[in-house]
Amino acid sequence: MTILHYAYSLAVLVFGTIALYITDNATMNLNDTNDIFFYLVPILGMGGPIASHFIFNNLLKAVHAKPTLKEKLVSYQSARIIRLALIEGPAILGIVIFMTTTNLFYLVISGVLLVYMIFLRPTHSVIREDLNLNAEQDRELREALK
Repeated sequence: MTILHYAYSLAVLVFGTIALYITDNATMNLNDTNDIFFYLVPILGMGGPIASHFIFNNLLKAVHAKPTLKEKLVSYQSARIIRLALIEGPAILGIVIFMTTTNLFYLVISGVLLVYMIFLRPTHSVIREDLNLNAEQDRELREALK
């Protein structure tokens, strides 16, 4: 799960860095209100994380019903991938729109989404809390992580 998390985060970081490097005359323009993306990117930038939170929590309810740790982890990993994808999508869109408009406003939104993705890093304590593991399952998870 950690590797997948880093891969999603690194993809946004690398793409954003390359976009910034290859884009000439990038400026911050907060006055371009005729551009549809001026509204679309921030709306998706807020909507993606909000949707990811609700969808993740709904999927987590189904994970709790699984009897074994292995089944829980498989379902949990799928839920985390969906959560990250719903955040990564608007971030990538922001970078693409930045490349086409050279407006740093969109890249800033992507940067904020990247920071949020980084804060969602799966640690042992987060996984234990999300899955409501009992003592035996927690011990089993610790042994698997060694």
